[in-house]
Amino acid sequence: RVIFADWVSEADLEGLWSLADVAAFPTLAEGFGLPVVEAMARGVRIAASDLPVLREIGADWPRYFEPHDPESVAQAVGQALAAPLDPARGRALVSAFTWENAARLTWSVYDHALGG
Repeated sequence: RVIFADWVSEADLEGLWSLADVAAFPTLAEGFGLPVVEAMARGVRIAASDLPVLREIGADWPRYFEPHDPESVAQAVGQALAAPLDPARGRALVSAFTWENAARLTWSVYDHALGG
């Protein structure tokens, strides 16, 4: 079953995450991969496009696929569903991706660029 939802409240979103057996991200381009981080933080299995940024974010947690190949997508979703689930590991993998760390690292880059 697939659900295409419009805007949902924060509480409803958490409820949907808790019901998800797998989250699939068939994106063709991604700047950072925040949806993958959000799924991993909740311990949800993932099938995702095989993009360098998603591999950098997700490491070996997601099952990767070629987004233009429906068989590859189906295979990755099946593999994700069959994978053992260790929510604590997903949370540990993304523990460094906090807004505090983002601010600190951004400040560091600006400071370095300005000769500090």
